[in-house]
Amino acid sequence: MNMPEFTRYLKEKGYASTTINTWESIMNVYGRWLEMERLEAGQVTYNDMLAFMKHSNGQGNSRRTVQHQLNVIKHYYRHLIKKGEATVNPTKDIKIRGVKR
Repeated sequence: MNMPEFTRYLKEKGYASTTINTWESIMNVYGRWLEMERLEAGQVTYNDMLAFMKHSNGQGNSRRTVQHQLNVIKHYYRHLIKKGEATVNPTKDIKIRGVKR
């Protein structure tokens, strides 16, 4: 995972530094999970994302937290698609029931 490039992308989009810091920490969690599962970010599938959600939930995270993580990861995959490093956003069709806005 190329975090400096994603951080630059977020800055170009106009996100606040506190948001960027929070998103970087979420992406670090996701990056560690990818390493643990021996997956490359550009090759992650829908089923892999479901496994990540299950892992995150097993770590004691609430549905709301998992939803927030997915939203951040969704932005990351938009960035990868824009760069041509991924062809599909595996978070695209995932919805978590029972999470209120």
